[in-house]
Amino acid sequence: MVSISLTVVLFSLMGKVVYGRVLANGMRPQARVFADTTVGLFEGELSSENFRFMMRSSETTIVVLDMQKEPVFFSEPRREDMGENDMPVIPPEGERPGEQGGMQPGEGPRPQPGNPDDGLNEDRFNTYVDYCKGIFEKAVSAESYSEYTEYPSHLGVIVALPVVGSGGEKLGALFLIKPVNDIAETSQSVLIVLVISSLIAAVLMILPIYLISRWLTDPLKKLNERANEFSSGDMSGRVLPDGSREISELGETFNVLADNLERMIGELTVERNRL
Repeated sequence: MVSISLTVVLFSLMGKVVYGRVLANGMRPQARVFADTTVGLFEGELSSENFRFMMRSSETTIVVLDMQKEPVFFSEPRREDMGENDMPVIPPEGERPGEQGGMQPGEGPRPQPGNPDDGLNEDRFNTYVDYCKGIFEKAVSAESYSEYTEYPSHLGVIVALPVVGSGGEKLGALFLIKPVNDIAETSQSVLIVLVISSLIAAVLMILPIYLISRWLTDPLKKLNERANEFSSGDMSGRVLPDGSREISELGETFNVLADNLERMIGELTVERNRL
């Protein structure tokens, strides 16, 4: 029971972290593919509609920021209770940062989330974008980057990669975010299974443990009974060696002690009668 309790406690404390690391390892290949695809979006080789269509299959929240830390794309995984909630915030073609005749980096109004009727929660959008801005420098300064948010957190596991253009210049950063609710639900499910299986194992072990304990304690009870008889003057009883090897040896020693005591008492009795 102590072992089971420690296992449950350690899993409840470390399960999310371990699962988060495993989840991040699985997200990194997808992030590299998406980062390569995002290059086409920045360089005008991929339309916003095609890019949105390609990202719809992802089960993670996707945030793309340009080098000015402005949102270029944002989408969330489909949810039945939210309906259509993919929300690209990409400027129309000809108005992307750095494109001929379009908006230059840092110029003009930036795209904002759509109306609440679009299925996008503006507070959630701002939360994701603000957090990604906070780790933007880490994302663009390395070949690969993974971020594990502290638990409990309103985000989850983040894997971010720099978006590198065909000429080697950095265009921005791509962030994949796995909501913490998914991790919590998975950890909770595994914890419930662990608790149930531990209880079943404990129930199944009750009978073997009871039999083993009886096998260990019965010889000791018999030793205790013989000792009580000896203390009352009855030296005729003996212990049948039984139980484990150590208890059997103790029983044999007890019998030898009883034999010696009986012999010594007999000799003393004879000597007393002579006197």
